[in-house]
This record gives sequence, C-alpha cells and structure tokens, in this order.
Amino acid sequence: MFRRLFSDIPLFYNIYFHLIRKHRGMRPRYFTSETNIYYDGYQRSGNTYLGHLIKKCFPQLVEVHHLHKIAPLKIALRNDISTFILIRAPEEAISSNYLKHYAPKGVIPEEINFKLLNRMTSDYYHYYNFVFKNQKKMKIIKFNKLINSPVNIVKMVGKNMNIELNNGNSITRRVKKASASYSGSTTKYGSSKPNVYKEREKDKIKKDLPTTKNYKQVKKVYQKITN
Repeated sequence: MFRRLFSDIPLFYNIYFHLIRKHRGMRPRYFTSETNIYYDGYQRSGNTYLGHLIKKCFPQLVEVHHLHKIAPLKIALRNDISTFILIRAPEEAISSNYLKHYAPKGVIPEEINFKLLNRMTSDYYHYYNFVFKNQKKMKIIKFNKLINSPVNIVKMVGKNMNIELNNGNSITRRVKKASASYSGSTTKYGSSKPNVYKEREKDKIKKDLPTTKNYKQVKKVYQKITN
C-alpha cells in the first residue's frame, strides 16, 4: 500500500515529514544528533500525558514523540535512542481515535464509517505487530499503569535514562504538580480526559469493532505485548 511506503520506510518518511507532517497540526521535534529519547504509541494511548510528565520532570531530555508510525521507530532503534512505547486496550484507543477524527467539527455521524474504522484497526495491528517483534529493544508502558501509577512510570523512565533519582519525594511532587497542570485537548470528542459525551459515543463504536478487519489479530497482539 502506498500509504505504508511513507509510514514504514525511513527514507520515504523523512521526505513526508519535512514536506508535509511538520507543517500541520502539532509540530513535533524530529531526530537530530542530540535526540536521546523517543516515546510514542498508537494515537489516544496517553502520548500527550506522558510527554507532559517527561517535560516537567526531566526537562534535560531531548525528545521526539507523537509520530505514530513505524519508520520513526526504526530510526530510533537504528540510532540506539532509548525508546518507550505506550499501549492501550484496542477498543479504548481505536474508539477514542475514531472520535478524535471528527472532533474538529464536533459532530459524530450517526452511521459508523466502517472504511475509517477498518483503517484504524488495521493501523493499530500493523504498528503493534512491529512493536511485538522488536519489544526486547524498547520499554513498553501500559496505558492503565501510566494513568494509575504515573510516579512509577516516571521513575522507570528516569532510571532507564540514567537520571539520578535520589530524592523520591521530589519526583513524586513533580509528577503530582505536572498531573495537576495537565489539560491536553479539551474539545467535546477530542478531549484527552473522559466526559459523558465521549464515553457514550465510544460505547457505540466498541459494539462494531469486532466486525472490523484484523480485529482478532489486534486482540492477540495486544495480549502478547501486555501479558
């Protein structure tokens, strides 16, 4: 598939990033000789929240994140950049990503867009199948652990980045302060935090997810990585 060519192969992704990606939406950093950490995952898996914590707790790190493609993973691993990958249950991540697609307009179509849903399910499987095959070279961060135990996740990142963590209380305070200041996206359906409108629509999408292509493979690869 032509789309996979630019998302999977570093040479083509470099072209895509500099011509298109860096000019739209959130403008992420790209790899340089100073980059020392890469963290990412499928969309809506806690990427923005983790990034907020890392920036507030470890501002000395030079990060790349929010690219959501396989090519950047290959670039990070090839250059021995410490890599952390978030993973969230597929029904939660995919349904949330589906809503984010329509968030700018604030209106969700009554009929499920199965073409879009199939593509998102396929992307989830494609991304994490690569992660599964290379997981010994990276650190996996489960979404639920990030949300429920952010201090432990931040300490794990710090330890892996060889950052001195003698004062555990200091890290705890920093994480609590960072969490309190985190807002993320605040749109009705694109919000980074749960709300009644978003959860109601997600429930509708989850009912149709099992009918999408690759859904069985998606569930299997999620279980393989997280078990």
